[in-house]
Amino acid sequence: AEPARFEEVFHDGSQVVFSLRGLSDPTLALLDTPPLPEGARPLAASELRARADPAPEQAARAVDGDLGTFWSGRRAQAPGQYLELELAEPRAVVALELQNRGEVTEVPMSFELAVATGGSGLRTVVERPVLRVHRDQVFSPRTFVFRVVLAEPTLADRVRLTIRQPVPGSAFLVREARLYVQ
Repeated sequence: AEPARFEEVFHDGSQVVFSLRGLSDPTLALLDTPPLPEGARPLAASELRARADPAPEQAARAVDGDLGTFWSGRRAQAPGQYLELELAEPRAVVALELQNRGEVTEVPMSFELAVATGGSGLRTVVERPVLRVHRDQVFSPRTFVFRVVLAEPTLADRVRLTIRQPVPGSAFLVREARLYVQ
């Protein structure tokens, strides 16, 4: 109805994505997926244990090394839902990845990433208070990997990803979670 306000940015068959014209709010721009830090290496699934809320009985599926299985909250995302990864021993964590094989809206687009060591309480190391969409979620959904890179290597034996603002109509689902360390 108002073609002067919208610009087509992607077209594939019947799927079309439009962008609003003339907006200068940087929080509306698509995010680039950050690269892994140099020297980052994934921890083996056997070195991780998962906890979650909701559906804690299925959390282990998020770190079993099998993309055919998954953990899901089995309901729409809500603030406070989390997936926590416990390491066998404290390590210098540099990144967290969630792989979902094309289920691009099932990841937290607004979140808090917190870490803990020993009996210490969780402390926030990365947060995204508002919903943000990655460029690859739109343009490369089949290969999109949700990745959070920490500003610096951080010693931790627990890493918790918690939803801040939920993605409407989407569950929190993880086919495979990976922690990267240095």
